Amino acid sequence: MLKKLSLSILALVILFPIASMAEQNIETVLCTAIENRVPLDSLIQFDTDVERIYLWTRVTGYPAPTVLRHVWLHEGLERSDVEMTIKGDPWRTWSYKTMRSEWVGNWEVKIVGSDGNVIKAVNFTFGKAATPDKTDELKPVATDPVDSTQKQ
Repeated sequence: MLKKLSLSILALVILFPIASMAEQNIETVLCTAIENRVPLDSLIQFDTDVERIYLWTRVTGYPAPTVLRHVWLHEGLERSDVEMTIKGDPWRTWSYKTMRSEWVGNWEVKIVGSDGNVIKAVNFTFGKAATPDKTDELKPVATDPVDSTQKQ
């Protein structure tokens, strides 16, 4: 019995550092729907008729429990802060933002660790993209060759 206990403790001492050295990784997908914990699409530009935008997240290599947050920003203004507890490895989770038609523009979702540091940031556009500078739209006007009979 003592021999089995000693071997178990030895195995934990050897394997624990290996398990804790697993590479930490966060995968993300912006989407309009999730089914069976899987995103059904992957987009970075959303039309204004989209009611909800989801940020699906797969976390690997983090010890359980770990608290992460999805912070949703519209044009730099915080619109939502969702706390999620990671309870296993790997772990899939998501948050969503119910959109308003007037929230057209550039968005960012920051994934923030329990220490307050940003681990990853994901950008998307809702509605019409930012309008280009008008000078980009100017095109040279085609002119006919000068007719020698016309006065200049």
